[in-house]
Amino acid sequence: MTDFDREKFEALMGNAVNMHIGHYYEDALAASTEAYEMAPDNTFEKGRAARDNGARCDRLGRTKEAEKWAKEAYAIHDGLVNSMVRPSREALRERSVSAMYVGVNGLRNVLGYGIPLDYQTTEPSPVDYMRQTWSDIGEAKAMAPTVIDQLVDQYEVNAVRRVSIAESLMGNRRRGLSLGIRAVGLAIMSESPRLDTSNPNMDGKLRTKAKYKALLGGVAALGVNLLAAKESTTRRKLALMIADKTI
Repeated sequence: MTDFDREKFEALMGNAVNMHIGHYYEDALAASTEAYEMAPDNTFEKGRAARDNGARCDRLGRTKEAEKWAKEAYAIHDGLVNSMVRPSREALRERSVSAMYVGVNGLRNVLGYGIPLDYQTTEPSPVDYMRQTWSDIGEAKAMAPTVIDQLVDQYEVNAVRRVSIAESLMGNRRRGLSLGIRAVGLAIMSESPRLDTSNPNMDGKLRTKAKYKALLGGVAALGVNLLAAKESTTRRKLALMIADKTI
C-alpha cells in the first residue's frame, strides 16, 4: 500500500457522499468508482468503495449491479475480519454495514420478485445477513471506550429497523417486534454528537431530520411486524409494501 494516496481516496469518498446526499447519483458513482479503482485489492478501503458503488447503483435502479457490488464488499470485509485473531471495532463495523447491504438487496429480491418468504436455499438468506449485521454491531459496541457508545451506536440506529423488518418477514416475529420497539426508542439518539459514530459535520437541521427519519423507520418496522401475520393475505401484502418503502 506504499503507493496508495489515502488523502485522495478519502476526498473522493467524501465528495461522493455529498453528491449522493444531493441526489447526483451518477456523479457520486463516478467518484466512488474512481476511489474503488485506486484502492489496493483486499483492503477495507476497496470494500468500502465497492459498497458505496452498490448504494449508488441501487438509487439509479440498477438492482443487479447493486447486488454484485454489495456481495463483493461483504466478501472483502468478511475475509479480512476472519483473518484477524481479534477483529477491531472498525473491522466489525465495516463488515456489519456490508452484510446489511447484502441483506437489504436480498430482501428486495424477495419483495420485488414474489419469492416466498419461507423459500429455502443453500445460500444464506437475507435475515442471515441481517443477523450478522446485528452480531457485529453488538461486538463493536462492547469494545467502545465510553459507556454511551457501549449503549448506542449510530451503526445500530441505521440498521435496527432493517433487521427488525427482516426478522418480522423471514425470521422471528417476536424478535422483530422487540427490535422495532428498540428502533423507535433509539430514534432520539440518531446522529447525536454524543456518539463517536455520529457525523461530526452534520448541522442541527440535518440532525433533526435524521432523528425524524429514524423514528418513522421504527414506526414502519412495527407496522410491518403487526401486519406480517400469515393468516391474512391482505395484511401480508400491506406489510410487504411498507417494508419495500422502508428498507
